[in-house]
Amino acid sequence: MTPAQFLDKIISKCFSEFKQHIQTGAQWEISAQTTISNNMFSTYQMLPVRELHYKNFCQDVESNDACDLVITDPDDKTQLIWLELKVESAQNSGQFAGKSLAAITNLNSSNNDWSKLKKLPDNFVVPFMEGGVLSSSAPFTNHRWLMAVAYSSAARSHLLALPNGGASSNADGTIVAWVCDIDAASLAVASSSGL
Repeated sequence: MTPAQFLDKIISKCFSEFKQHIQTGAQWEISAQTTISNNMFSTYQMLPVRELHYKNFCQDVESNDACDLVITDPDDKTQLIWLELKVESAQNSGQFAGKSLAAITNLNSSNNDWSKLKKLPDNFVVPFMEGGVLSSSAPFTNHRWLMAVAYSSAARSHLLALPNGGASSNADGTIVAWVCDIDAASLAVASSSGL
């Protein structure tokens, strides 16, 4: 699944619920995670794993940081999508978990979500028991995505103007969701800067 397919097949079905979450004025990132999970299940009969701790998969992570959603790619079960989600505060427009949108979407910033995702190995093998014998599956390939959802005019415009990733909006344009595959974006930034 590509970020564009994810926006089209899953997130497009979430906008009406996102709008309701925003209108409550409460923190709504967990509600957004649940909405995305429910739409993954109704579309693919698959549930993402919520709040999976990085330290179980990364050697140099010692905190209790957890990834918002880990999704098995419905088109290829050996592909895992690690999705960090940021939603615009319902009480403080322009703020995403206390940070500006520019800070969380800048590949060169010390953004915590970018750095957590980048520590994941490209591949790993998951051990499992088969007939009482410890075996291992084929390696999983990790994909690292960052997603932001915005409702204020300035934040919507910012997301729609980003060169990396893809954006989609609800029918009346009042909510925009942006998804970026940070591995692909890193390659694009490196090639455009001559690295």
